[in-house]
Amino acid sequence: MLTTTLQTIWDLLSKEENGEIEEGVQQIYWNSLREGLGKTGPDDEPVTLLRILEGCGMLTAVATLDAFPENERAIRLFACYCARSVLPFYEKECPEDKKPRRAIEAAEKFARGLGSMEEMHSACKEIDRQIIAGISETLSEAAQETALCAAKVIGMGGPRSARNIGDIAYSIYSHITTAFTRGAWSLALEAAEVKCREEMRQEFRRLCKLEGEYGEVDRLGKA
Repeated sequence: MLTTTLQTIWDLLSKEENGEIEEGVQQIYWNSLREGLGKTGPDDEPVTLLRILEGCGMLTAVATLDAFPENERAIRLFACYCARSVLPFYEKECPEDKKPRRAIEAAEKFARGLGSMEEMHSACKEIDRQIIAGISETLSEAAQETALCAAKVIGMGGPRSARNIGDIAYSIYSHITTAFTRGAWSLALEAAEVKCREEMRQEFRRLCKLEGEYGEVDRLGKA
């Protein structure tokens, strides 16, 4: 079970000179945590990610992933799962272009201990060149968001801290929501978004409990 403390989360937040949290998104995030967990401030009581999910909601729980530095591989794998969920937006418009898919697959292999950092970096360069060249600008906004998801997954392959992994996972989750809302609206798309959200929540619960391959990956990381 993924477990942290409010003190750990508090220490990761950006502070002003007076020691208070910067106003804006971080303030909203911290207040959501405190209120959802019934806390008045940071403490060292263990709190599970599952409890945060159930008390504070999915978005806040995903934003908390940087507080689990020992589970970097499992978090990376969850981010890959999220990025895969919007691949259809891209591949519908560019059926022959498999660069985003290859990027996600390279990140998954690396997370499972089956791929190399070099393979991830190679996939990263392919995506980066495409975005820098402006090719993605000819696509719909939904497809562009998918390309960004793939690029961000690969971004996790560099010499980063676990906090960066959590930040990127949160960003990917946010891009998924944007991809759906920017797609051509229809009842079918709305139903697909609801289904996607439900599936991601179930997958996130598996991550919280380190069930299935998440547990296997976690043990690999500690080997």
